[in-house]
Amino acid sequence: MAKTIGEGESAQAKGYEILFYGTCHVNAIRNSKSAMKKHSDLEKKGSGLKFININQPHNRSMYLDHHGLPSDVAFQRFKPEVLVSMTNRCTYFGVGLFEYEEPFDFHLPGSALPIDPSRRIIPYSQVFDSMRLRIYRSLEPLNRLRERFDGPMVNILLQPPLKDGQIYLDRLRGKRSLLTGQRVTPAAIRLKIYRLQNQITQEASNKINVPTLGAPAEALDKEGYLKPKFAKDQPVHVTAAYGELQFAQIMSWIDGERTPLPQ
Repeated sequence: MAKTIGEGESAQAKGYEILFYGTCHVNAIRNSKSAMKKHSDLEKKGSGLKFININQPHNRSMYLDHHGLPSDVAFQRFKPEVLVSMTNRCTYFGVGLFEYEEPFDFHLPGSALPIDPSRRIIPYSQVFDSMRLRIYRSLEPLNRLRERFDGPMVNILLQPPLKDGQIYLDRLRGKRSLLTGQRVTPAAIRLKIYRLQNQITQEASNKINVPTLGAPAEALDKEGYLKPKFAKDQPVHVTAAYGELQFAQIMSWIDGERTPLPQ
């Protein structure tokens, strides 16, 4: 990168303006007690934490251009030394939550997750190509942020699905039209789709020199699913407790550590 996080002195000690830019997942960090305290500490050093949730109408009109991509306004208004991108979309959720007319399964290379032979087995290459097409379109905001910011930047991957599909049905009760005759896809298949999205996202991020941080290990059960206590009532949103774990993870990265992508 053209710029690096301060030499010889940690970001936590020196104080940096850190910009969190993304969708509603930004709120989980903004509402965490650690982030609030860190912002207060950094303000005393002349900097702080800045949050832009582009799902909020006033932010959308201010910080997105007419193509719906990040504009220059955020970087004219703020002068971050570090940029945390939280722009990834829950593609895995939209693709894999409900069963298709012909139930399918696939083998994910390097994964021990089971395959159900009673379902239609789709070649991995076909699933990969379909997911990559969907995900690459949603990565345009990340690419635009990198074009506008040449400093230290990290891409935050999304939380995995819940294992118990009934929880999603319970939380979607208010949208009965979506649930008529619907069955939730088996957990192992949803987890495979999620991990495939992460792999594709990480590959794309690496190409533009943006490292990725996966879901905090403390928020996952032993199989890699999200623990229910970290999920909000809205199916793809996470709690401030999850934001607490993720904020600690991000601050560790800023201080020079790296959290490996869960396999």
